[in-house]
Amino acid sequence: MRRHMLAPILMVLTAALLLPSCAPARFDAGDPVTPEELEAISAEIFTEEAEMNGLTVVYWVESGSTYHKTTTCRYLKNAKDIRYSSLALAVKQGKSKPCSACAAEE
Repeated sequence: MRRHMLAPILMVLTAALLLPSCAPARFDAGDPVTPEELEAISAEIFTEEAEMNGLTVVYWVESGSTYHKTTTCRYLKNAKDIRYSSLALAVKQGKSKPCSACAAEE
């Protein structure tokens, strides 16, 4: 795991422990959490907060220039490292093309 991601992840985990209503139903504060589960919890909390603040959350892979509206897009089906951010940040990262399958209506 990258060091720069550790602090935000720890903050999310702490929030999930202190505010159980923010955590997904599958998360029990007494259970150990795998890195994959922690990432899912982080993504869910990020998405909820971003949407409450009027931001559009998109998904992308480092090697591409396209952003996606959903992680279930057929073009992300085999992706190993799906990332997420606000649309504005994704565009700054060079992900400026909407996916023709899931984000074309924009």
